[in-house]
Amino acid sequence: MPAFYGLASYYRWFVRDLAAIAEPLSRLTRKKPFIWTEEAQASFDKLKKALIETEVLAYPHPDIPCMLDTEITDASDVAVGAVLSQVIDGVERPIAFFSRVVNGAQRNYCPTRRELRAVVAALQHFRHYLLGSRVILKTDHHSG
Repeated sequence: MPAFYGLASYYRWFVRDLAAIAEPLSRLTRKKPFIWTEEAQASFDKLKKALIETEVLAYPHPDIPCMLDTEITDASDVAVGAVLSQVIDGVERPIAFFSRVVNGAQRNYCPTRRELRAVVAALQHFRHYLLGSRVILKTDHHSG
């Protein structure tokens, strides 16, 4: 269940009211002992439905700036990832997703370098979208 909750959280910008929907699941991840309730099952079902019904990808528009969003990047110990999006008709819409497992040396990077590695890898991966376009890099990372 924590893995599903983590996956759903990755898409938090694309599911309306995700935090409210997933709150019972969030409580389960903090609670000891782990007891699956009717409320948790209802939350799980509603969250699955919301993820399935969410409009996922939009076509890219070359005349609109691209946003490389690392606010929802997973720069964990084992993988990096990012979302490329654009504001289309006033709504931020994802164009493409990216994730990659890091090698052994990169797993030893400090959090700042892991986040930077995610940005560099995403820039390389999305190069064909970004060449000649304005790019806005968004990140929630900050050095402690």
